Amino acid sequence: IWLTEVCCRGGTWNELTFNRMTSEVHQYSLMKKSITLNNPISFQFHPIVQEVGKLRLSPELQREFTSVAIRLIERAIHKFAPRDDLFEDDTASYLLQRRLMLHMDACYDNAKRFFPSDLSLGTPWSFAASRQFARFYWYEGKWKIAEELQRHALSICPLDGNIFIGIVRDLAATLRKRGIYQEAATLQQQAI
Repeated sequence: IWLTEVCCRGGTWNELTFNRMTSEVHQYSLMKKSITLNNPISFQFHPIVQEVGKLRLSPELQREFTSVAIRLIERAIHKFAPRDDLFEDDTASYLLQRRLMLHMDACYDNAKRFFPSDLSLGTPWSFAASRQFARFYWYEGKWKIAEELQRHALSICPLDGNIFIGIVRDLAATLRKRGIYQEAATLQQQAI
């Protein structure tokens, strides 16, 4: 939003203004600009700049941006590893996902802060987003967060039998990791 306010004059994007602005921010070491072959330019802002930017947003915009960020990251994770199994070994895609870790943690924290508690309906977590984030947190050993997101995914799971079985199996695996063996065994039997 602020980029359009700064870089648009009369409804058209002004590339020169954008380049001047990003160069100035870059000179103060507040932003890193990455240019690679076959990829678009990417920008990484200093954490202080990010925090100041967040503080200036209204709570409504912060909620909206959190929802958008969760959807974008869910799509990026799916693009890196569209697998159906927690146990499939795919180290290359996992490393690509790991680059998103700070963003995922921020999304999770912001969702907890700006939306109703316990990830009930009405949060930004779609079935796909909650399942993709849960898989990542499972691999990271953050099983409590993975369980929370898997339970949410199960609560809104599509009626497709294979999808339901997959999320039940994922939740059972997480519960075993957390030492909750009785419920894990019950879920595993349900999946079978």
